[in-house]
Amino acid sequence: RLIFDRGVTSEQTQFVSFALSVVHALAESSRLAGLLVGAILEDTYDWIAPALLSLFLNLASRHGWWRYILARTLLVVAPGFAPLLRITLVDKLHDQVKVCF
Repeated sequence: RLIFDRGVTSEQTQFVSFALSVVHALAESSRLAGLLVGAILEDTYDWIAPALLSLFLNLASRHGWWRYILARTLLVVAPGFAPLLRITLVDKLHDQVKVCF
């Protein structure tokens, strides 16, 4: 669920979420196209490991595990920097858009 006040006039969240989804879709399709072109040109099975690694990294990113691991590490190593990873409205909106597409 997104966190914003629906009663605010001139709400721009629809336009921001559309722009984020277009940029995210372009980045994902470029990554996949590069992987496929590399697999076709090499004619080997070396593309399987990057594909599985991309799947793992995508799932971990979409579910917020990277932010959690980094926040826990910063709490131990440098507690002063941990507040920089607090979730903002933009972070929550970006997470929602990533899962939608």
